[in-house]
Amino acid sequence: VGLRGDVVILGVRAELLDDVLALMNGNSSKAPLGDDARFRAAFAELPPAEDLMTFFDVHALTGPLRGMLGGVVKMVGGAGDHYRNTGQNAEANTINGRAMAAYRSGDRDKALTLVKQAHAIEPTDSLITYNLACFSALAGQKEQALRALNDAVEAGFHAPRKMASDSDLNSLRGDPRYTAALARAGALAEIASGKDVVRNSADNGEVRALTLQAWQVYEEKDFAQGLKLCEQAYAIAPKDSRVLYALACFHAVLGHESKALDFLDEAVQAGFYSPRHIRKDPDLESLRSHDRYNAAVSLAEQHAAAYSKDHDAGNEAIVLGLINRIADAVEVLDYVASVETTDGYSAWTETMAVLVPDARDRAIYPIFGKRPQLTDFDKYLPAETLSFSVAGGIDVGELYKFIEDTIRLGGPEGEKLLQKWAGIQEMAGVNIRRDVLDWIDGDSISVTLADGGGSVILMKVTDEEVAREKVGAAVTFGTTTVTQLASKNPMFAGLAMVGLRTSPTDHERLEGFQNIHVAMFPTPAVWGVADGFLIFGKSADAVARCLATGAGDHPNIRSNAGAMSEAIVPDGPFAAVSLTDQRGLGDELAMIAGTGSMVLGMAGAFIPEPEIQPVLGKVSGILSKLTPVLQKIDFYKSNANLTTFDGHKWHVRTATHYFSPDERSAKNAG
Repeated sequence: VGLRGDVVILGVRAELLDDVLALMNGNSSKAPLGDDARFRAAFAELPPAEDLMTFFDVHALTGPLRGMLGGVVKMVGGAGDHYRNTGQNAEANTINGRAMAAYRSGDRDKALTLVKQAHAIEPTDSLITYNLACFSALAGQKEQALRALNDAVEAGFHAPRKMASDSDLNSLRGDPRYTAALARAGALAEIASGKDVVRNSADNGEVRALTLQAWQVYEEKDFAQGLKLCEQAYAIAPKDSRVLYALACFHAVLGHESKALDFLDEAVQAGFYSPRHIRKDPDLESLRSHDRYNAAVSLAEQHAAAYSKDHDAGNEAIVLGLINRIADAVEVLDYVASVETTDGYSAWTETMAVLVPDARDRAIYPIFGKRPQLTDFDKYLPAETLSFSVAGGIDVGELYKFIEDTIRLGGPEGEKLLQKWAGIQEMAGVNIRRDVLDWIDGDSISVTLADGGGSVILMKVTDEEVAREKVGAAVTFGTTTVTQLASKNPMFAGLAMVGLRTSPTDHERLEGFQNIHVAMFPTPAVWGVADGFLIFGKSADAVARCLATGAGDHPNIRSNAGAMSEAIVPDGPFAAVSLTDQRGLGDELAMIAGTGSMVLGMAGAFIPEPEIQPVLGKVSGILSKLTPVLQKIDFYKSNANLTTFDGHKWHVRTATHYFSPDERSAKNAG
């Protein structure tokens, strides 16, 4: 934090602060942002900035962010740190703890002396040996540090991330022996990171049935019968890795060590890459001292590590591909510039979001860039409209294709995910593209009428009959499911109180529409399809009024002088336009706070924990006191927005309208 002339400066990074100060002093080697042609072009097109101006270079953020996320993915996807052979000697552990305490207090000489004592007691402890390497490096004893580091890795300190980031080893970094130790730790960590894998084994069929029978008789201690069953499976599938491993186990428990070792080796060769399971399996206890057993486990470790590495590489490719795909999508934007001004009791913001020159060639562009612009914003807005939104949505079909193509970029793993998704849809008896996306157009209109007249949502569809069929089936399924749950399952008996059901709407203008009854609401909601729209309304009258307006049988919003004076009316094609009434904002916030206070107060009676009850009581009291304060937020009128798109840039105008002091006084007095 600083002050330079009449400018208060808040800095986060010293390097950036130095650049800014140099620019302010006129002696910077870097060009100011104002010299950027894009910056000059943006603010030449926008109105003069009065209150605020902003410029956001999208690529300046996404470039470094892309690299950082890629590095994180590679780090997470790599072999993790593993620690073996440590903490086995109590005396050595105690002394090592004292050494660490000395190190943390800054007494490095004492730390080195103590860790040498601990190492003399337990020279095979990997953590103590690693601490010896660190403290020796800090003391300038490089040769001892390098020897200890190598010994620590061989003893079980398979922690490449720790070694690479530990500042105690900075003095060793340039030595080839340090590099070799780090590489060795990485290789051993990869082996230790390998997960148990079983390949080349049948998951069903006769062979699987025989092995399951073998394990059933195993539970009954009939090992000879289990062996016979496994031999039958072996005759059918001599390369099945699970069958080979089962034979190794049965021979081992029956004392046939040589055959057990033969089959264990064959099992690993065939695909039983499960070193952790092999080490823990009590059936193989008699084989542990054999060199062939250790060789088989080592081979299983190598195969498991290689398989895990390949599998992780596939997942890494998917994540990296997703990161790059999202970054490419975001980078379709070149920059965003905006200015804010004040005109009387209205605050205006104008924003330009400009696309890169090759935006039309990018995969993301068809989702939003090829849809036709809207016209006739007022067609379905009655004169009684209080708030509205008319928006040209995205192309949902292109969005779905973009997501599929993004997953497909992950290669084989991506294709597997798509196949799983197809299987899930098949099981559910639904096809998202055919049953949902193909008949949704994307454009939408929402209307709220004044004086409690209700609200209506209209969503444009490409096929009225399909929309009516699909939504009707969904509504029927929902109401039937609620009824069945309430009648058959006592846990959901409360759903019966909802009283969810449907009935035909009898309004003369709403042929084919349905009522949706909910017991707690006196007036049913309605839904139906008309004029190329899927329509949901809070009441039949509200929907009928919108449709009558669309047909020219009812005056539209242009006859509403108040709304028209506050809305930003498009004078040509547009992407979106809206007006949101905010006159009751304070009361709405106060109602939310009051409801929250009541709920928390009631919750305290049902929560027995004495630590929680006072907290709930205090929060409830705060919300209760906040309610009259929120009611004082009575100075907003409305918020208006208009967005246009010319294929290369969005231009957004926003206005927030406030009551003047005189208007506010008159309103409060009234």
